[in-house]
Amino acid sequence: MAYAAITCLMRTIHQSMELAGCDFQPFYEKLECLRAILEKPCKTTDDLEASTSLEAEITDIVEAPPFGLELLAIS
Repeated sequence: MAYAAITCLMRTIHQSMELAGCDFQPFYEKLECLRAILEKPCKTTDDLEASTSLEAEITDIVEAPPFGLELLAIS
């Protein structure tokens, strides 16, 4: 479900960049990274280490600019 939401958002951002000439490339690239993480094969077992690693990867991407700056502005 998260994969579909990210893909839909990427499509919307891409269209906005084409039609309006907005520069959302940094956000688009972050979403590509998040989608790549979701594409990695994962075990369906209760592997705490794998879950922690996945959480760390996502956190690193989201906390780095430009998302990090946006999250601070929302808080």
